[in-house]
Amino acid sequence: KHLGNIDPDSVTDLTYLKSHGGKKEITELCNNAVNLKSKTVCVNSINAVTALNLLKDTEVKVIVVEGFPFGATNLQNLIEAANHDFKIGVSEVDIVFPHVFMSDKDYVAALNYLQSFRKEVKGVIKVILETSDYSKTEIAIMSLICKEANMDFVKTSTGFSTGGATLHDVALLRRCVGNDIGVKAS
Repeated sequence: KHLGNIDPDSVTDLTYLKSHGGKKEITELCNNAVNLKSKTVCVNSINAVTALNLLKDTEVKVIVVEGFPFGATNLQNLIEAANHDFKIGVSEVDIVFPHVFMSDKDYVAALNYLQSFRKEVKGVIKVILETSDYSKTEIAIMSLICKEANMDFVKTSTGFSTGGATLHDVALLRRCVGNDIGVKAS
């Protein structure tokens, strides 16, 4: 109803990010995505090759998560992992905003981290903010940092914290980033 002329299937993805997901779960996920005509599946990077192989003759693309779910990954390791993901054929990489910088209120360090990542990684990047853990002001700060770092999307949550997307958070993200980058409700 609220998507206008947008086909909801073209903007949805199916996700399996539990740590114990193996070939059985990823096969089921991929089969469901094809049957539902989802745009993408999102999996842990360890399952990327399995998903890519299962979906190679379909329209469904593969997204992987890195630094998940805490955003506590060394920058060089994150860069190497994301570049590897794109090299093997994933269409997008989701990373988690480095929460340590928010705890320290070191917004310059957060910006430097994301800008350094963006400089070294070419491809569609979504940054997960974990909005349920932060105040509106902090969400706005993280959104603006992501925009300044030239990220492609900001995303509401990992699904592993206390809550997911709310209409208020999605609206706040959109107000902060404008139309320059995408907003994903999760």
